[in-house]
Amino acid sequence: MTDTDIRAKYADTRRQWDGMYDAEADAAIWGEDPAAYVVEDVAALWRRDGAKRILALPCGDGRNILPLAAEFPGIVAADASANALRILERRLVRIGAPRIATSVENLFGTSFADGAFNAVLTWDVISHLTTPVDAVREMLRVLAPGGTLVMNFFADDDENIRDDSMTEVSPNELVSKTGLYYRAYGRADVEELAAAVPSREHEIKKITWEEQPHQGYREYVHTHKGYVLTLRK
Repeated sequence: MTDTDIRAKYADTRRQWDGMYDAEADAAIWGEDPAAYVVEDVAALWRRDGAKRILALPCGDGRNILPLAAEFPGIVAADASANALRILERRLVRIGAPRIATSVENLFGTSFADGAFNAVLTWDVISHLTTPVDAVREMLRVLAPGGTLVMNFFADDDENIRDDSMTEVSPNELVSKTGLYYRAYGRADVEELAAAVPSREHEIKKITWEEQPHQGYREYVHTHKGYVLTLRK
């Protein structure tokens, strides 16, 4: 399979992601614990900037949104999966969190106006995209001048990316046994992406984080390595 074939096959996986969520269940398929970097560092950035209109795309079933909903009621939780949003809404009610706006959206072409948000969080998705620059440009389009876009990437030295649940189909491009596309990024790859989009400044950080077991694969606690890219428009 050529690189072109790979990118064509995994260019639009919205139906696949939607099917991963059981709309009648309340289970968090990626675990209950939020990403520490989001609820600590990203939340601190939003506080510092006084962010009021915040887009979280994708938000999944609410793993990172639930702990932030009360403090940041201006969050719009968006995802390509309507099933994920149904789960998120029920989980918000269950914990007594205020209702927030939700919207089914395509990361490559949203329904939002130019500059609609003063902060955008695009977490745990860029490494699953075959054309990430197009998605980042769309996120910058809906970001107001002076706002920040935060996204993360799986690093090419993350041992989990090359474990026995993954098959490498091209250099640094892999497919999990559940059929999900992954791309592993080096720092130079992140720098290249940052240079390809219109932003005023950018910052790259290397991070590690611990994940709880995932049902069906990696059913054990494991540690990931990755990069966080923050762009200021």
